[in-house]
Amino acid sequence: MLEGLERINWSELFHARGEATDIPNLLRSLASEQKELRDDALSKLYDNLLHQETIYEATSYAIPFLIELLSVPTEINRVGVLGLLNAIASCAYFNIYQSSYWHCRDSDMMETWIQPAYQAVLKGLPVYLQLLSHREPNLRCSVSYLLAVCIERRAEIERAFRQQISLESDAAVRMNLVMELGQLLQYTKEREAVETLRSLLFHPDTDVQKLAQETLKNIVEEQYEYGLEDWGNWEKIPF
Repeated sequence: MLEGLERINWSELFHARGEATDIPNLLRSLASEQKELRDDALSKLYDNLLHQETIYEATSYAIPFLIELLSVPTEINRVGVLGLLNAIASCAYFNIYQSSYWHCRDSDMMETWIQPAYQAVLKGLPVYLQLLSHREPNLRCSVSYLLAVCIERRAEIERAFRQQISLESDAAVRMNLVMELGQLLQYTKEREAVETLRSLLFHPDTDVQKLAQETLKNIVEEQYEYGLEDWGNWEKIPF
């Protein structure tokens, strides 16, 4: 487990607090038998790798090990690790795709720190998709938050969300999946993608129907400033 840690010269990398020499031990501590050590390590990794919502040089190097930890048999805080990955991916996402609204627009940081961090998160997609059907509801919810910002792999994630919504037995998780599907599709202009939400208007769960309708309405209004009062006039929507 985490055997590749020693192949990285962490002393040459930097995070929010200076040299990244503490990262290997913090990553190992995430799999500690002691909950206090696991919690402390997660808190310090947040502070070092994403301090004040800033991605650092060492961040992309730590991400593959965070992803690896999601699959280890030992007891770790998988929800917490997913939360950290989600926070990193969300920060990178807004810098890359919504930079006019975000505080970091430095082109060198974008190429050397931010883009690599986002791509490193995307490489964990097979692991995330497996967790989408995990036995723990909280874990299924947590991984859906992360998947919703992995928009470069939208088609694969959309299919997985659609399948899991049809199989999901927990009503709260099912609603969460619909919301995160809407987040994933928020910026798309492809009719096929939005048709996925339209199909949920006929889901057996009436709460899913209502949420899908509201989510779809918000997407269409935001993209096209088109008010939807009559859902029977769907074909008039300019997709």
